[in-house]
Amino acid sequence: MSYEIVYSITAHEHIESVYGLYENIVKFNGELNCLVVVHCEDELYNLRDSIPARKNLFFNPIRTKKERFSSSIFFAHFDNYNLVRQYDFNFFCTLSSNNLFVRPINFEQIKTETPFLNVNKTGYSLGDKDMWMCDEFIKNRALAHLFYDYEIAVNVAPHPGTYYRKEVISFMDKFCKDIGINKEIFVNDVFGAEEVMFPSLEKYATGYVSKRYAVCLYGQTLHDIKDVIKNGTCRKLVGNHYIMVRVDRDPQDELRKFITKKIW
Repeated sequence: MSYEIVYSITAHEHIESVYGLYENIVKFNGELNCLVVVHCEDELYNLRDSIPARKNLFFNPIRTKKERFSSSIFFAHFDNYNLVRQYDFNFFCTLSSNNLFVRPINFEQIKTETPFLNVNKTGYSLGDKDMWMCDEFIKNRALAHLFYDYEIAVNVAPHPGTYYRKEVISFMDKFCKDIGINKEIFVNDVFGAEEVMFPSLEKYATGYVSKRYAVCLYGQTLHDIKDVIKNGTCRKLVGNHYIMVRVDRDPQDELRKFITKKIW
């Protein structure tokens, strides 16, 4: 089987919202052949038979607790990649279960803007030393030494809504395994590894930190959501355009209900 895009989702609550995201992906990816892979915890995994079975919706048999300030989300996406790496696909997109598409994907834009594999030793640097997790990152001496030894610059960016070419996510997975970036190295950390590791490895693998197509609007209103649906942007986004937003995972959340009613 061949797919244009594999969507990797991490989830820890509300099986209805997980299935809602699956339907949302199918709707907004149009004619594209997509595979959705969900990495969840025991409770959600045990509820997977309560939603309709779909041949392009997989639940990863590896289940781990998802903790915000840890490496659990970072490694869950690699678990999902390894589950499907034998399939033929072009792009791998990382999502959270609180994301929803509000505008159709522009696949030509994804193909044009997503960087190719081009390993680029950027030289070790901490970048913005005022970034919120800088102090915590440098406490992990083993990880910081690996970044220094392999000339990896520290970059920080959200992970949801990032598209990687298969060759890039494959390189990142193998690179981590080869140099010893594993769960044990993060054991005492209290920062979100996914927000450092994905952009840092992407910059190392391609020379770029690519566009994120999902946005978190803090204090978002219904008016903001309507603007993004209509225009791809709103007053809070200062002209930046997105195709996905973040909403509460609760199936009864009013903004989630508005988006799903508006779309379906």
